[in-house]
Amino acid sequence: MPEHTLSRRRFLEVAGLGTAAALGACAISNTTANILPSPSPILSTPFRAGKVILGESAGTTAMPQPFQAGGLPPQVLAAVYYPYANGEDATQPAPSPNPLRVAKGPFPVVLYAHAYRGGAFTDAGSHPASRDFTSVEAMLRYVASWGCVCVAPDLSWIEREYVTFNSRAVVLGNYYTYLADVLNGTLFAKQLDFSRMILVGHSKGAAGATNTGRVISGFGHQFKSLSYCLIAPESGGESGADLHNLLVLGGGRDIDQGASPEFAFTAGGIPKTLVMIPGANHFGYTDICPPDNSCGRQLFDQNGAISRADQQQVGAEYLAALVRYYALGETNLVSFLNGSVIPDSLKSLNLQVQAKGFIVHPEPQDTHTPVAQP
Repeated sequence: MPEHTLSRRRFLEVAGLGTAAALGACAISNTTANILPSPSPILSTPFRAGKVILGESAGTTAMPQPFQAGGLPPQVLAAVYYPYANGEDATQPAPSPNPLRVAKGPFPVVLYAHAYRGGAFTDAGSHPASRDFTSVEAMLRYVASWGCVCVAPDLSWIEREYVTFNSRAVVLGNYYTYLADVLNGTLFAKQLDFSRMILVGHSKGAAGATNTGRVISGFGHQFKSLSYCLIAPESGGESGADLHNLLVLGGGRDIDQGASPEFAFTAGGIPKTLVMIPGANHFGYTDICPPDNSCGRQLFDQNGAISRADQQQVGAEYLAALVRYYALGETNLVSFLNGSVIPDSLKSLNLQVQAKGFIVHPEPQDTHTPVAQP
């Protein structure tokens, strides 16, 4: 049976942004739900997405500060989006104790490293830089609703003298162990599956994500799946041939922040996907920019030629496809990651998709050996 694509209105509803925001998005774009032949990664999602901020939400604790330097916050907050079960859902809650009513999993884990803002730009945009870890809620809430737990630590306190890729990797690596050793058995009702990890980074956070993968791979843990998403990565996002299961997102109007998505894609190992969005800027993946995506000079960015909702929808849909294909085992979604299918709801954006290293499986009646896609 054909599957419905996700309209901008539906994307905002799934992301938890409410009716008013959805109506605003429709004023920007008249795109409506279309029919797309199966397979599609953009259905009505199977879960609702709950949200907590570790260290702020009642009954939660944040990770202790991993660095011993003076003047740093004693704990590192994190925004967490997770599959939530309640009486209106068909999903069942995990066994008690389950204070968050996490749905029954277990679920793969996304660790997200947000971008860095400093200097004259810390108070620009919709909110101060100290809350940037909450600025990707639309994308991460949507991805979580497919059946994973998304964790975005606060990295805003890593000022310029601490802004190294390794510092961000230290924070993400420590959050990995904090979630596994402390919170999984209590707050998350043992529903986090650390054998299926997705590491995501935006801008300078991209290199933090890739180096985190290298760190946790050295823990001796056997991963069923380890994949990466690099969003507008700076300096290639410290990409390399050791990075497999890779998705890179870039924007045609991202010219001021030193982003190099093409380099990150070229340097990365296979299989890998590059999605270039012609009208996208650097910060339009987040809510830092206004809805019309006019980030402008106040954020040292170009104005987007597409709306913020459009840019976030592309990011959310492809990140969800990455999670579902690599971590959830939905192999039919290869058509989105190898570029052979682009959702009808996104075709007007003229996305440019490159891919390499995906195995083309023959039809049942074909006995030829599968070959790697060029």
